[in-house]
Amino acid sequence: MILGHLKFALRQLAGNWLYSAINIIGLSIGLACCLLILLYVRFESSYDQAWQQSDSLYRISREYYPLEGARARVPASNNAPVAPALLEDFPDLVQAAARVFGGDVFLEAGDIGFQERAVRFADPSLLEVFDFQWLAGDPATALDAPASIVLTESLARKYFGSTDVVGETLRLLQQMDLRVTGVIADLPLNTHLNLDGVVSLSTVAMGFGSTFLQAWNRNTDFHTYLRLQSPAAAQPLQQRLGDFLSRHASAEAAQASSLVMMPIADIHLHSDRDEEWLPPGNIGTVRAFIVIAFAILAIACINFLSIATARSTRRAKEVGMRKAIGATRLQLALQFLAESGLTVLLSLLGALALMEVALPAFGAFTHIPVSRMALLDGRMLTTFALLLMTLSVLAGAWSAFFMSSLKSAAALGGVMVQKGVWTRNVLVVCQFAIAITLVVATLVIQTQRSFIGNADLGFDKEAIVALRTPEIRGFGEQWPALKNALLASPAIEEVTASHYLPFGFNDNQVPIKLRGSAVETRIQYMLVDYDFFETYGIGLLAGRAFSEDFPSDVLATNDEEGTALAFALNRSAARALGMNPDEAVNATLEFPGALFSGTVVGVTEDVYFETFRMGERPLIFILAPPQVEQPFNTMRDASIRVAPGAMAAALAHIDATWTALNPGKPLNRHFLQEDFDALYLADARQGQLLTVFAGIAIALACFGLFGLASFNAEKRTKEIGVRKVMGSGVWNIVWLLTNDFSKLVLIANLIAWPVAWLAMERWLEAFAYRIDLTPLLFIGSSAIAFCIAWVTVGGIAAKAASAKPVLALRYE
Repeated sequence: MILGHLKFALRQLAGNWLYSAINIIGLSIGLACCLLILLYVRFESSYDQAWQQSDSLYRISREYYPLEGARARVPASNNAPVAPALLEDFPDLVQAAARVFGGDVFLEAGDIGFQERAVRFADPSLLEVFDFQWLAGDPATALDAPASIVLTESLARKYFGSTDVVGETLRLLQQMDLRVTGVIADLPLNTHLNLDGVVSLSTVAMGFGSTFLQAWNRNTDFHTYLRLQSPAAAQPLQQRLGDFLSRHASAEAAQASSLVMMPIADIHLHSDRDEEWLPPGNIGTVRAFIVIAFAILAIACINFLSIATARSTRRAKEVGMRKAIGATRLQLALQFLAESGLTVLLSLLGALALMEVALPAFGAFTHIPVSRMALLDGRMLTTFALLLMTLSVLAGAWSAFFMSSLKSAAALGGVMVQKGVWTRNVLVVCQFAIAITLVVATLVIQTQRSFIGNADLGFDKEAIVALRTPEIRGFGEQWPALKNALLASPAIEEVTASHYLPFGFNDNQVPIKLRGSAVETRIQYMLVDYDFFETYGIGLLAGRAFSEDFPSDVLATNDEEGTALAFALNRSAARALGMNPDEAVNATLEFPGALFSGTVVGVTEDVYFETFRMGERPLIFILAPPQVEQPFNTMRDASIRVAPGAMAAALAHIDATWTALNPGKPLNRHFLQEDFDALYLADARQGQLLTVFAGIAIALACFGLFGLASFNAEKRTKEIGVRKVMGSGVWNIVWLLTNDFSKLVLIANLIAWPVAWLAMERWLEAFAYRIDLTPLLFIGSSAIAFCIAWVTVGGIAAKAASAKPVLALRYE
């Protein structure tokens, strides 16, 4: 009996090849898109879950409460003494604790040298917290001795060509030899850890002194990881962290900050903290793509259901005949279910074929490791099976249970069943509402991206080449010679230095106040060289820029009065200090608790050095030429403005100058525009994926509309013939057939607009600077939907209206 049902189902599919093709192709595309997105979602949700007992692994960070006028500081990092103190104070809760620090060093092996951005300094206990896969060396002792380094497999091959490198030597920062004590497998892509090598943390004390690892109120650049005795230890430990901080840090520091625990499995999708090693994902984006996956699948299923219900009503005579010769209701229901199941099975096979073709491009675009084996994963196979059964039942349910209930006499009498019309209309409205919502979302995201790309940042980011020195203490005394040599070329207009670059996050904040005031404000600072404002084209609202014509601008130190600095503020910083730009010029600022003070020489307009997701940020510029010993940070970044049309000559001159002055040191340069693009890379990919999926959703909606319009035109063939005989023209017939669908698209717009508005308002809330949702965005999406519907239905209607009336009147 089952074989008979399948044979009959095959004949039905072949006999109605147009509608069968529409169903199978549409479902194949919908299933392929859904399964590809689910692969992406599964990968994003799998971060840091492969570690042994990952539910016992936590990162602990220090959060600083904001002072008036400043942004709250929420770094991912912590102070150096926190990890060992936690292990000592809570041995019943903490099994192992480790600190990880740094990440940007210059390594050499013989004649080979590279700037490495992911070589960390860490406690030996890091090898207890994380169960790395060891290829060589002893994890029990690999990081015990100072000047020891453990390499990943790729880094070992990069410098030595093999993994048999234990005992080899690497030179660190051209100052210290490191002994290779182990090799671990490369970390998987689905981890927030970003490390290519690990140097023993005791090596840091050799360079900075033992007090560097003992300061509770400074050096907040250590990522702190814990392996708890059990997952149940997390809650009691979090409750005791307040008292822990009060015992160890100063009373002022304990009141101004707190310690926060986060499971490492939550870091990738739930962290909004600064100073993450890798750009985190976003749980909102993952949820949005889950919705999009099932929205596309829903549109494909709606097509299937709409055409299935429409076609089934034309099979009333078949049902009546089969009932008359003895077919039971169960047999008829099974026949319809077999037809829908066969269609879904063929669609699933088509979806797998489409995924086979699309996987390489999809993996390259999303930067996730997808392969054919991913399709054979147990969860994916289970998903396939559930989709097959669910779609088969849903698609065949209406036909199976409604058509099988028809009375044979009414069916044989040729009664046209009309009960499915209302259902089909609802389904068409639903699928177009989904498609229009995706179109609105696409238009909003693309408009916001355009707004960001064309926004006035307060400075000129074009034609800036960034250059970084491998020296950990910056350019130092070499800077004047390098700067002058670069400026010797007419292809280069301006050169300056700073301790970080625009679009490169740095959260160094200092407490500062007006002289004579008791009100203290924490403000982000940036160390800059002369010509910084000129290089970046930053305009002044009041005062002047730093200048060598004013000897008082140069950093100076006096044993009695401390260190004198020259400051410039942006507008937000002046406002945070309670002054307008004119009042701020010549004001004296002090760093409370330290012998640092200085005079404000100028006030600039606000500049946007960070993502537009952040609001206005108070910023103080401190003049600190690289060749002068600095009290704060190092000056490692140079910014070079290239003359118009001279980029090739400028790059050649930069390379030659660097090689001449720094033989044997790597050249590390890039365009500032690349840093700007990297800030919004995730948004750009999200927008591109959404554009693709919105296009697919519209195409699938058109597939269904084409099928329904074809069926509707076929059903009304005689009516069209009569109307033509009575004098109706082609345009009258076209309007007749498109009018009903136009009403459905209009209703779909009325449903989609509020849903899209709420969704995109929530998405735009993440941006401090954003577009407004204007009616044009919604009208534009409606125009697209109407145009597509009219073209799809109008083409079929015009073909039907052009047929000879005599053929239409003879149609059975």
